[in-house]
Amino acid sequence: FPYSFRMDRDSHTAYQSYRLIEQLPLTISCIDVWDDKIALGTTEGCLLIYSETSDAAGGNKPSIKTYNSLNTFSKKPITQLKVIPEMKIIISLSDNVYIHELDTFTLLSTLPREKGGALLFAVDTQDQPMRLCVAVKKKLILYQHNPATREFKEVKSFEYFDTPLCMSFSGPEYIIIGSKKDYQYIQIKTGTTRNLFEAAKSKGLTPIITVIPQRSQVLLSREKYSFFYTYDVKPSSKYGITFSDVPLDTGYAFPYVIGVLPKCLEVQATFGTPRLVQTIMLQDAKMISTCTYKGAAKVYVVGGKHKLWRLVPIPVWDQVEQLCAAGRFDDAVGICESIPDSDSSIASAKVKSIKKRYAYHLIQKEEFSRGMDYFLQLDSDPLEVIGLFPDMVPDKIRRKYDYPIDINDLRGPALIKAYESLINYITQIRIPPSISKEEENSSKVKINKDSIMDWSEVSDPSVIIDTALLKAYVRTNNSELKTLVSIDNSLHVKQSEKELMGQQKYTELVMLYRGKEMHTNALELLKTLGTSPKQNAAGMHGVSPTIQYLKYLPKENLQNILKYSTWVLDKSPQEGLAIFMGREENDSLPATEVLNHLKKTASNVVADWLEFVIHSKGEKKQELHDDLILCYLEQLNYLRTHNPNASTQQGGVYQKAGTEAGLIGKIRKKLLAFLEQSECYHKQQILGKFLYTDYHEEHAILLGKIAHHQQALKIYVYDIRDIKMAEEYCERFYKGSDASEENKNVYVYLLQVLLKPPVGVTSSGVGKDGRSVEQEAAFALLNKYHTRISAPKALELLPLDTPIKQLSVFLESVMKEKTKERRELQIVRNLLKVEHLQVQEERIKMRSKMIRLTKDRLCPVCGRPIRQLTAFSVYQKGVVVHLVCA
Repeated sequence: FPYSFRMDRDSHTAYQSYRLIEQLPLTISCIDVWDDKIALGTTEGCLLIYSETSDAAGGNKPSIKTYNSLNTFSKKPITQLKVIPEMKIIISLSDNVYIHELDTFTLLSTLPREKGGALLFAVDTQDQPMRLCVAVKKKLILYQHNPATREFKEVKSFEYFDTPLCMSFSGPEYIIIGSKKDYQYIQIKTGTTRNLFEAAKSKGLTPIITVIPQRSQVLLSREKYSFFYTYDVKPSSKYGITFSDVPLDTGYAFPYVIGVLPKCLEVQATFGTPRLVQTIMLQDAKMISTCTYKGAAKVYVVGGKHKLWRLVPIPVWDQVEQLCAAGRFDDAVGICESIPDSDSSIASAKVKSIKKRYAYHLIQKEEFSRGMDYFLQLDSDPLEVIGLFPDMVPDKIRRKYDYPIDINDLRGPALIKAYESLINYITQIRIPPSISKEEENSSKVKINKDSIMDWSEVSDPSVIIDTALLKAYVRTNNSELKTLVSIDNSLHVKQSEKELMGQQKYTELVMLYRGKEMHTNALELLKTLGTSPKQNAAGMHGVSPTIQYLKYLPKENLQNILKYSTWVLDKSPQEGLAIFMGREENDSLPATEVLNHLKKTASNVVADWLEFVIHSKGEKKQELHDDLILCYLEQLNYLRTHNPNASTQQGGVYQKAGTEAGLIGKIRKKLLAFLEQSECYHKQQILGKFLYTDYHEEHAILLGKIAHHQQALKIYVYDIRDIKMAEEYCERFYKGSDASEENKNVYVYLLQVLLKPPVGVTSSGVGKDGRSVEQEAAFALLNKYHTRISAPKALELLPLDTPIKQLSVFLESVMKEKTKERRELQIVRNLLKVEHLQVQEERIKMRSKMIRLTKDRLCPVCGRPIRQLTAFSVYQKGVVVHLVCA
């Protein structure tokens, strides 16, 4: 069976028993009760009706008197009774089922009408019209009552071959029957019969069916155990009822099931987990009957053959107080929740008060989660709940509440468990701070004034709740702490700071400062930790935490960024650069201000910063470009000053810039590339820095930038002594994007430099034919680049004693080139002439065409007539349109 069973000791007193009949001279065989009446059937066939003469309320002893006595009601023993006060009838079973009028006891009908006695009957008054099922031999007959005629009409019958010992309707669709072997149910609509379970393993045990209409359930007994089923004949509860002995009968009186046992009565709770509530010592009890009258349960018990007892319920709220006093709050709450009128204002207040006491009781028993669940259900004041824990709320507020328990003595795992339950409670009741659209769009964080005032004066619940949550997180080492301090919150800054500092939660404290925009506090803490001994910094030693904080600090905090980057740059300049270089695109810092700051604090990384803003960020300011060049120059001068072997001449031979060993070569290579590529620096000013230095290649590039080609070429030819570099220079400017006349004459300038050396400059050597190396290079230049050199200008530059033989290749190439140009021009001239004639011919042909315009010709575009003196246009196919429509 899908049930668990639980035995328990008595929890409280639910009923008091009173003897109503001490020794009846007749033998009681059945009982039924309704309103304030009691009907007893006897084996002698007598029907006895009693009525109550005094109410049991207020502690009075109940008493009864004889209301009616029918000694000849039946010729045979009465084995079953059922009074239907609404229909004013009484149904009895002896050899047949008899229906009598309740007031006059006039016989209305006898069922069944055919021969054969009835064994059992069951009545359904919950559905209208009323139904009656009668068990006869091998058959069940279903009747339906007609209120108008007060007759029962047979509507259906079902085959049933076993002997029924008990029977009951289960809602509108089923009938449940208990026999010696098992429980079965019949579906009324289809007549289908199904087994439920075995009724009893031991012989002589009778099945019992108890209907619980308030819960739409039936209770089926199997030896000492009873099971709850729904009206649809399905198990309805995980737990069943366990009696201490096999019950003889059971009855339901809200909210209890009462079992009649051989030696006593057992009152079992049906709310929550079924459990034993009370044991009433009554010897020889046989059967029980219950009803509800004026909202109260009435219970009568037949003892032996001649006795009758009344069980008077203790008022529900008195039972609740009993349970609370005994610490059985779960039972007390169960009773409260099962009270039908518990929604009334008075009952609701009582229930809330009991549940609150229960919540405190659970906390005291260290069942923290259950206690907090009850506080949640009750929608309790969060400050009262949080105030249970030490130093969670200001003393002024805590004194407002009267706490029945004290948990200040909790230690170790119990305290951790308590804080964890508090976390769960707060996370469910906490409402995150609301942010308006104006505040959302604002760059400033709106700080709750209570979060910065003195803790003893704080009254805002959101501040107290959030701060309590932080304390609980810290004390349980909960990973959600970082989430709390990093999102919108109402944390009290000083309390949170004290708690976090005390537990060395420096990372979370920094996150809190950031969220509250208390950047100075955060940066001071980071500086202190960063410069403290490693073992005291709790993972915050060194410059990295400060770098990460400053890197993501908005540019509006520029002064803080510059101020607190100083100590970082002093300790680790290269790492410190990440503060300025690792920022988001839309949060870049002003390059000039950062540059000035770096010049004062970390001049050795100025070049790195300038390279970043120029190359990565595309900065075009001339001052920054100038600074980068001067920075490179300063670095080179410093390195060469401290390295006597660093020179542009190695063994009397010029060493090409950028090929030097070590850092000098790298810096010169970057300098050359930057001078060549950048167009944003002040060329004349920078040029002055390279005058009278041996940075010849840099000097030549700068001269080229201002189109002083002759001076630049002199450097390549006579200072560097590399004519090939001079040719590369010419190639670069001749084919460059700036095709000015000055640049187109660059080869002429080189020829001039080669043929006319500066005064006082010696030649690089003597060539094969006795001329200087420069003159031989000049003739070679003429022959190689004759198409790029103006012949007249070249001839003017040549010495008068130049042999024609040396110029033969040049002159021949020039003549061929000029002849080719002349022929090409002639061809172009003739082609243009032919084209001109073709155009003239086409013009004449077009003008020879005639278009006749009449008043009927319409423009195909606008549909209007083309009149005289109107401008018009004619297409090739003769279509005429207005000129404005063409």
